[in-house]
Amino acid sequence: MLFDRKRHQMDLKQADATLQNVFKACHIPPNTVAFDRLAFRRKLNTRIYNRLLAITALLLLFTFVLPLVVSPAASFLKGGEASEVMLISDTLSGDVLKLTLSGSGICYSEAYQETASGIIEPALSYNERTGVISFSYYGTETNIYIPLENAPDFHLWLSPR
Repeated sequence: MLFDRKRHQMDLKQADATLQNVFKACHIPPNTVAFDRLAFRRKLNTRIYNRLLAITALLLLFTFVLPLVVSPAASFLKGGEASEVMLISDTLSGDVLKLTLSGSGICYSEAYQETASGIIEPALSYNERTGVISFSYYGTETNIYIPLENAPDFHLWLSPR
């Protein structure tokens, strides 16, 4: 029922006369703009509206499709996928924390830690062959950042017991 619209056909002169009679019956001043100009404006506005609606739909589609196109291209430009890095073990001996990592693309020389008081220190030592990296341990909340090639930093957060 909602979409069952009947199209009534009426010539422009008869439609203009009907509109003028309605204005006269309602005691409203007569229409000064010709009815054919009103009908032309409506058609013109409908065309512009339809074009803007189509452009909006295309922009919306472009917005949803763009990440699917850019994401594979970005990984291609980075030089491939980075392997998964895992923390194998951690040992605390005195004031030295030793972490054993596995994976490839780990930048041991650029690793650093940041304490809650704002002290930033590089790693004490590292061995790329065995995957062991050592840091000073202060017994306070500490963030350890280990940069990786082609991936975000490996971040460890230590909090005292």
